[in-house]
Amino acid sequence: VLLAFLWRGQEHHDEHRRMLCDAGLLLRLTNPDEYVMPLRLGTTAPPGLNAAWPRRTDESHFRRVYEWSSDGFVPPGLCEKMIAAFQGVAGCRYLRDASDRALVWQRGALLELGGATVKLEVAAVKEGDDLLLQLVADARGIDQGRVRALLETGDVHTTLGSVLVGFAGLRTSSEAV
Repeated sequence: VLLAFLWRGQEHHDEHRRMLCDAGLLLRLTNPDEYVMPLRLGTTAPPGLNAAWPRRTDESHFRRVYEWSSDGFVPPGLCEKMIAAFQGVAGCRYLRDASDRALVWQRGALLELGGATVKLEVAAVKEGDDLLLQLVADARGIDQGRVRALLETGDVHTTLGSVLVGFAGLRTSSEAV
């Protein structure tokens, strides 16, 4: 709504929106005309997250953790860039809660991709005297091989790798949950 007001009477709205999305400054949600600025997202996970991410025994669950030493410092724009990077992945959509709000927040997102539900979240973890930053990618789905591949070699791995490229001391680990 704000962009439409600011750009009223001007041409090239679609091109401007696409440019802002490509730069990660504007996030296109699942609905065709719904956009949000990542910096304006809530700072905590939305209340509908647990209902949309229930523990299910009929699904395979895998986790891939990207970790680096950061003294708890989150590089400016990292989380927003991570969330925005997935808007360019074919077949990816941001999931919604029962109130039809997109399940995205400043440190994470819940999305559907490649036949799986994927939860991405950045968290600070204390390990001894060190404060480490972790990006945790959880994926659940019926097809065990496909879910594991999504995290280890597929779209989640590729997209997060492009966001985290060049991070000093980056380590990854994978596990079945």
